[in-house]
Amino acid sequence: MSLLLSVTALWKRFGPLEVLRGIDLHVERGECLVLLGPSGSGKSTLLRCLNLLDPPNSGKILFEGTDISQVRRDAHIVRRRMGMVFQNFELFQHLSALDNVALAPIKVKQEAAKSAHERARALLAKVHLPDKADAFPDELSGGQQQRVAIARALAMEPALMLYDEPTSALDPETVGEVVQVMQELAEEGMTSIVVTHEMGFARRAASRVMFLERGEVVHSALRDDFFSSNVPERVGRFIGRMQH
Repeated sequence: MSLLLSVTALWKRFGPLEVLRGIDLHVERGECLVLLGPSGSGKSTLLRCLNLLDPPNSGKILFEGTDISQVRRDAHIVRRRMGMVFQNFELFQHLSALDNVALAPIKVKQEAAKSAHERARALLAKVHLPDKADAFPDELSGGQQQRVAIARALAMEPALMLYDEPTSALDPETVGEVVQVMQELAEEGMTSIVVTHEMGFARRAASRVMFLERGEVVHSALRDDFFSSNVPERVGRFIGRMQH
């Protein structure tokens, strides 16, 4: 594996509030890094800094060999290489599932509509929605909408997928179908960083797990080591609480 992303001493402030306090992390190609931690620990802000939705105050973000931390005007170019899946789907309500997936390749990459739609159909099949191409978002369950959102992110052929608590807005019965798709992508070697409270996903799909609290990395380890008994007490308490 080769290094895809390296973050060094990343700080993010909103006014006097320090949300990220010197974060270091690295992600190899093909890895799935899961970020755990209590609400307000900075996990979502970290993802938003990585794809420059919230530019960091200081620190380095080395992505595909280039420091992107000070990129502003061309941030949209960076985002083409990072697929982002949000908590609340953010699909275009007036477009079918197929058109939601095909839109960015057509508009941003000037891909021919025919090939973009063909690839969109293949991606909908990949997320187990081959029969929903013509459905509009309000005709889909939350889990189905989130899978369309994953297919839409994949349509830009990103080097890295960022998931920001993708199951937090879902009914319990639809969580599993989204987690299954994410796990399949991870097993196929899609590099990803996942903010989640789904312990089952972390145990099955993560290469490494990192625990954040108050904007700092408290503990980071390979998956099996992270879920062993030999972890800091604070981390053990969190895992225990999330599994009940």
